[in-house]
Amino acid sequence: MSGNDIEELKAFVDDNPDLEQLEATLDRFNLFASLDIVRQELRHSAFIRWLLDPSETHGLGDYWLRQLLLKVIKDGEVHHDDFPSLFDLDGWNLGRAEVRSEWRNIDLLIVDEDNLFVCAIENKVDAGEHANQLQRYREFVEGTFGQYKKAFVFLTVSGEPPSDENYVRLSHRDLVCIVEHALERRKSQLNDDVRLFVQQYIDMVRRYILEESEIQELCRRLYKNHRKALDLIFENRPDRAAEVRQITEGYIASRDDLIADDSSKTCIRFLPHCMDSLPHEGSGWTSSKRIVLCELENRENFGLRLKVILGPGNQELRQKVYIKARSVPRVFGRPKPKLSSKWHTFFSIPWLSKKDYDELDEEEIRQKIDEKMEEFLQNKGKEVANALREVDV
Repeated sequence: MSGNDIEELKAFVDDNPDLEQLEATLDRFNLFASLDIVRQELRHSAFIRWLLDPSETHGLGDYWLRQLLLKVIKDGEVHHDDFPSLFDLDGWNLGRAEVRSEWRNIDLLIVDEDNLFVCAIENKVDAGEHANQLQRYREFVEGTFGQYKKAFVFLTVSGEPPSDENYVRLSHRDLVCIVEHALERRKSQLNDDVRLFVQQYIDMVRRYILEESEIQELCRRLYKNHRKALDLIFENRPDRAAEVRQITEGYIASRDDLIADDSSKTCIRFLPHCMDSLPHEGSGWTSSKRIVLCELENRENFGLRLKVILGPGNQELRQKVYIKARSVPRVFGRPKPKLSSKWHTFFSIPWLSKKDYDELDEEEIRQKIDEKMEEFLQNKGKEVANALREVDV
């Protein structure tokens, strides 16, 4: 780092009123920020589910649900025959409506069997729409709830147009306005805890999520005035894959029943003691010379996957392991028709998704790895270990 770079960084941190204001804004207590769930779609959807569910503890019954549907129906430029009307909504008692989260990957699904009505809500905070996602969800709901009145909502930060014209677009600003107005009108019916909880959500969305928020404006000003310093900081930032590697390697090292092997950021190798029964006659991939290893493929783009791999080494031993694996497809999966010359993957199991990388905190990742490892060791790992012990060496 050059002397000019150091001066840029000093200017950024020394007597910087915008930075002080940003820190003060971030330091204001907010329940959602303190739990580190501001950008987590699953947590946003969980709050919205709680808000819309008439049977939940907020005590307002179907009031918030009714206000949301009123906005959706008024704004809906949807003309299919089973889209509900304001007259339908006016005549419905929604008190027995059920609000589901993550049902068949749909973020929120409102099902009202009394009135034969269903509403699917796809909620986006940072991520964009996946290919044909809205259409697939709509077609699934239509096939499942054929005779119901139906509404489909695409909820995004800025109210982006949906790819499927059957969806009503709704912004998080719209949602906050609905919640805020309802909170003002019905505050006398809410206890202090509920009122504070809902207000914390409103403050969080306005402060962190909405375009032209207070934090966004401060960040833009800081970047304009201290671009070089911030670029340097960004270039040297830690990445999530490295954090996952550190968590995973630390977890493996903490367990007596696991053996750590040569690793990199994207390939974390280890072996349970119970699987370490083969001669160490591998070559060209690990200093331990093990010929079979467990490998955690760690990539921020798609998550963390466990693989059991037969590596390069003694060809006679490799062939014996491969033949044994072919004889127990229930354990090793359907084998490839030919043994690969170097690295042969028997099976691959997802442990963490990309969504987990984006949304889980360090402790949640550690807990999930613990759960996946226990499941592997108690089930598939034991079966693999028993099969490897039967290899004639």
